[in-house]
Amino acid sequence: MIWIASAFGALAADQVDSLVPDSFPAAKTPNRIAHIFISGNKITKPYVIMGYCNFDTGSVYDSLAIQRSERILRATRLFLSVTVLSLRKPYGYDIYILVSEYPLYLNFPPSLGLTRYFWLHGNEGSWYCPQAGMELTNLGGREEDLAVAAQIGVWQAYSATWTKPLFPSQYYIGVSAGYSLLPDASYDSSVQEVSGGLTLGRRFFESSKAYCSILPDFRLITDSGDIKTIRQSQLYTAIGWLSDLRSAAFDPSSGTIFQLETRSNYLYHDPDVSPYVQFTSDIRWYLPFLFPDAKFAFHFYGVLRTADATYFDRILIGGINSVRGYTTSDIGLDMDANDAFTFSGEYRFPLYRFPPISDLMPEVYTKMLGAFSELTPRLDGSLIGDWGRVAATPAALVGPGGPRNQTGSGIGFGLRVTEPRLKLTACSDFIWSENLEPGGGLDSFQPRLLWYIYSGINF
Repeated sequence: MIWIASAFGALAADQVDSLVPDSFPAAKTPNRIAHIFISGNKITKPYVIMGYCNFDTGSVYDSLAIQRSERILRATRLFLSVTVLSLRKPYGYDIYILVSEYPLYLNFPPSLGLTRYFWLHGNEGSWYCPQAGMELTNLGGREEDLAVAAQIGVWQAYSATWTKPLFPSQYYIGVSAGYSLLPDASYDSSVQEVSGGLTLGRRFFESSKAYCSILPDFRLITDSGDIKTIRQSQLYTAIGWLSDLRSAAFDPSSGTIFQLETRSNYLYHDPDVSPYVQFTSDIRWYLPFLFPDAKFAFHFYGVLRTADATYFDRILIGGINSVRGYTTSDIGLDMDANDAFTFSGEYRFPLYRFPPISDLMPEVYTKMLGAFSELTPRLDGSLIGDWGRVAATPAALVGPGGPRNQTGSGIGFGLRVTEPRLKLTACSDFIWSENLEPGGGLDSFQPRLLWYIYSGINF
């Protein structure tokens, strides 16, 4: 029997306890769990919470299972706080699961705003494309995730992703779809691409999951110079592993998150497309340092391929989600790159904590807004250093500079206004970038200053 305390409102511990009838008969096995009470879940469904617990009514009481379930619930990132209490009674054990939810299960991508491009069909200029998106987490209280994003203008991109846990099992499924229209920077050609994905995954341990995906992809390449059209079809397969060991999903102060993936088009590819295997690693690491709430944040990203892909599959880096100090996909435009490595580092430190919004608002509005009025935004600063390289082969990736690789780097500082409860951040980064022409050294840093404003912390 599971008593759902949230159905009776927010109950104190003594109020929850009063739900147990005085006439409840003494159990023959007092070491078993008699009741489970859940409180604080205004959105999340009870079966979702129980899906992460290693106990149920009637099972033998195990303190280690209780503690592990509490850690697993925290690792879901669904709640601001989780506490699991045990109370022994003559008829057995009562378990109290007390959770506090986020006031808003909504995230925005870091690229919200304008994306700037400098090259179109070999012509230099300045093109701005508005970009926006949102991610609804814990949709319907079922821990489903729905993310949509769109970019409009000369460069267009539209995508949607939906994932759903298959409770009470450890498995989940995911479906994705996307469309893009991408004019080439150098040649008088454009690529229309339609892609999709079907994913089956499974949770492991407390904070890890493995997955496998099937990813069909279709391209229509038009070249107005030669007045011809090329069609390309591929079917990718991917297997991967993700472990999230951060202290928090938003603005963590310690821990790491890493993802490893192997992808291949060997299952199906057009005759004019080479088969290859691609290895991708994405590692983010956080380390507190020197002052309270100050920390180092590091991001390592690498891609290696076993063979050359097509020109339209070449790897490009640069921009706010990559090597800052450059425009989107600026590094690698003049070569066919199959491999890449990027490193980003920041030292983040608090500058000013604004007074709580609830203290600045009339009481009548505070009561109307509820949890949304309990906001404590802050102003942070950051010192930034980025480095990245693309190359035609793995050997060129680690070799000296030359025609078979291209390197970019940038240094600067940033200002961020962050609201942790709403998981929102507005960032402004000022970056001096290195000249992409061969040379190197401090003199190669350009005097121009690129300025980015975006929402969210990109790592």
